[in-house]
Amino acid sequence: GLPAVVSGHPGCSAVVADGLTGVVIGTLPSADDLASAIDALLADPLKCQGMGEATRERIAELFSLETVPTRLLEWKAVGAVRV
Repeated sequence: GLPAVVSGHPGCSAVVADGLTGVVIGTLPSADDLASAIDALLADPLKCQGMGEATRERIAELFSLETVPTRLLEWKAVGAVRV
């Protein structure tokens, strides 16, 4: 896995855990904000490696073939999603 740099918009920030699996920057980030976050990650390869491993674990936990259908059915049961 690799760390991600994403905006703070709900869809992105729901997937990336700030400081654990990547960096969440403001909801309206500038190009300089993005460049600074990327530069900070590139300057610390060990941190990137740790975030990459955490990303792999998070994706396996939250988005596996076992968990996603179960969550969709739970959401359907409460009327939050149509399947």
